[in-house]
Amino acid sequence: LFEVLQRQVIKRYPLSGNLGVYKSLAVGDTLWVATQGKGLVAIDAKGHVLQTFTTGEGLSNNLVYSLEYADGAFVVGTADGLNLISGQRVRRIGTAEGLSQSEFNSGASFWDEPRKRVYVGGLMGYTVLDMSQPWFTNSNRLESYVTEIHTSGGKSGAQSADYTWPYHGDQTLVLQPEQSLTGLYVGTPGNYRADSEIRYMLNAGNWEPLELGQFISLIEPSPGDYHIQLETRSTGIDSKQKAINVIKRPHYYQTWWFRGLAMVLVLLLVVIWYRGRIQKVRREQAIRNRIAADLHDEVGSSLTRIFFQANTLSAEQRADEKQGKQLELIADTSKQALLTMSDMVWSIDSRFDAMKELVIRMKDYVYRLREELDFSYRFEEQGDVESGKVSQTVRQNLFLIFKEALTNAIKYSDGSEITIAFAVDKAIRLVITNRYTANNNAVAAQQGGRGLENMRQRATKIGGVLSVADGEGEFRLTLDLPPKRGI
Repeated sequence: LFEVLQRQVIKRYPLSGNLGVYKSLAVGDTLWVATQGKGLVAIDAKGHVLQTFTTGEGLSNNLVYSLEYADGAFVVGTADGLNLISGQRVRRIGTAEGLSQSEFNSGASFWDEPRKRVYVGGLMGYTVLDMSQPWFTNSNRLESYVTEIHTSGGKSGAQSADYTWPYHGDQTLVLQPEQSLTGLYVGTPGNYRADSEIRYMLNAGNWEPLELGQFISLIEPSPGDYHIQLETRSTGIDSKQKAINVIKRPHYYQTWWFRGLAMVLVLLLVVIWYRGRIQKVRREQAIRNRIAADLHDEVGSSLTRIFFQANTLSAEQRADEKQGKQLELIADTSKQALLTMSDMVWSIDSRFDAMKELVIRMKDYVYRLREELDFSYRFEEQGDVESGKVSQTVRQNLFLIFKEALTNAIKYSDGSEITIAFAVDKAIRLVITNRYTANNNAVAAQQGGRGLENMRQRATKIGGVLSVADGEGEFRLTLDLPPKRGI
């Protein structure tokens, strides 16, 4: 677009490059330009773009051939339809309203203001537009309808079609548990379809176009409600929407009451299993208590009588030195048997399945051993040793490891203080430390010999880890039990 000013030709639009212009029209201080591919463009006197109407704003095509301004509205003839523009509203005119052609010629238009007629020339002659008509009302809004419904269901996947559903006046479609919606067809009258655009939205998602021959389907949908929104955009300025609801019935095993019943059943089974477990533990505890009581009452009393009888005879027969030594040996053996049986009874009796009882037993054992062997020790407690349960297996094996480790520490110690540290937190840790004569490798090897292997086997049995550290005249044995192991 050029301007001739004082015999000079000045290019006004576009300011750079080239663009075909089929017609220009001045409205006030604004120049409207019908362009080749850029739609309808409004520019100022210096060629700066003020406004643009393209297909993005609703124009039927960006190739604008003709342009007229009639009673406050622009009549725009394009390569694919006739358009009216009023303010920011764009209104397409289609064949359903009597338009005989869709492509118009370059600059072939005329505004007959007295008669309120616009003449627009095209490939098939002139089209006369009556501008006295209310083109920007909602009188030409179109609506689409469901024309047929296809479903499939059952194990065989049998297909069925319903052509009567659109006439029932119902906007809700119910699918049985085994059914799928294989095709929901939508249509408008044939002469309107050419000038309309149908699109749909499922459950407030994105709008999807529905071309001629396409359909909406829900294949094996999950149980629930599906809301389908149909929108028909025609040559009018507004569109019309229709809502269709699809309800998919659930299988019985997908219903809330079935899931609730299944949950109750699972909880019931867990309760039954738990109560059975508790009863089993109680039966085991009763058996253990009975065995412990029998051992204590029967075997214990017998060993006690043997001990006292041997001790009495030893005192009476001191003249016979050899016989006296044998009787003393019998007394010592029965005493040791009593102590061993006491440990067995303690380990079996379920009434001692507590961390507190384990600590008391360990302290009692150290104290009795010190009275016999006269050694120095320090017993340290950390964490919660007053509360909490401990299983019989863990209690028994941990105590046996403690006895063996303490005996070795006393046996190979250099006479200095032996440290016993017992910590109970999320995990259990037992540490026994003793010193031996420096550079005495034979002593260190003996302390970590066969007895250590037995202790490792006991630690593995209860899920623990036994480790030793030996160096610079110090021997340290550590037992670690993982969190909640046997507790």
